[in-house]
Amino acid sequence: MPVTCKCGGVCCFKCGAQWHEPVACDMLKKWVQKCHDDSETAHWINANTKVGEECPKCQVTIEKNGGCNHMVCKSAVCKHEFCWVCMGDWLPHGSAWYNCARFDEKDTKDVRENAN
Repeated sequence: MPVTCKCGGVCCFKCGAQWHEPVACDMLKKWVQKCHDDSETAHWINANTKVGEECPKCQVTIEKNGGCNHMVCKSAVCKHEFCWVCMGDWLPHGSAWYNCARFDEKDTKDVRENAN
């Protein structure tokens, strides 16, 4: 049952949310939870991927799906090895699999977070 406030807003008497006819209160609650979960997923993706990033050698679109910063281009003809953090050649990085030899990882993370 809708309730209209003096300000003109309409809310649901049963759950207190904004009026949501014809959706039942329990369905609305599930929808809000799903949207919240999807939002957290989107935040994780933004924090851990570089959308539209390309191989620095052949420009094939790349995506990091976990693991260390050592990237190998999946293009059959390229196979370029590079650092995910700085996009530079991997050779100077040596065995620093989880740290970029050119940048401090914390500073890089701070820059990414401030950009979002």
